[in-house]
Amino acid sequence: MITRLSSWFGSHDSVLSWFKSYLSSRCFRVKCETDLSSRYTSSCGVPQGSVLGLLLFVMYTTPLSTLISSCSLNHHLYADDTQLFLSFLPTHFDSSTDHLHNALDRISFWMTANLLTLNSSITDFFCSLVSVYNLQKSTTLRHVHHSSQYPHFLYLLLSTLLTMTS
Repeated sequence: MITRLSSWFGSHDSVLSWFKSYLSSRCFRVKCETDLSSRYTSSCGVPQGSVLGLLLFVMYTTPLSTLISSCSLNHHLYADDTQLFLSFLPTHFDSSTDHLHNALDRISFWMTANLLTLNSSITDFFCSLVSVYNLQKSTTLRHVHHSSQYPHFLYLLLSTLLTMTS
């Protein structure tokens, strides 16, 4: 985190020293009802529930946004939720899913290298095809849990095949 603050955001001197002090030698305990655990020292991460926790997490994951953009994918990041968007012609289904596979592999590698986890059990994949070709395709994506339920986002797909006449 300290390296990221310096290299990506230009923090130096007293600001970087303050963050070092804030993030180092942090201890925590876990409380379950009336039971309280012993103290544990945290070697990484940002304090959850702190005022700076969300901001520091967003700053820590900023390179992920750059990586996703370098994969030619549109995306939306909100806290620890990442949504990828890929638009393609139905005739490019196979090459586009290969592209998405490669991007997910790169994202998973980056996350592992940065002590984060891509949780496939809560990762959704939703593919909607609008085609005059009546294309019938399916695919299985690595890192993705295929549920029968809809993903946790709402989107609107507009096609040039639609008209606004009554």
